[in-house]
Amino acid sequence: MDPDTPISSAFAAYGMQWAAVGTLLAFTMVAISVLILRYVPPDEVPFPSSLQEIIDSVSL
Repeated sequence: MDPDTPISSAFAAYGMQWAAVGTLLAFTMVAISVLILRYVPPDEVPFPSSLQEIIDSVSL
């Protein structure tokens, strides 16, 4: 698209707003995940059985 057309200008303006919303959403998701991982005891976090077998075999 030609950058000087009104259509591309409108998409660029909305694109920047959505980029800000996406950044805020990503930050919020990471912050919530960190809080969950910080306060949930490690024994209560479920692992897939295949991953649990690997962890058990590597544990000392």
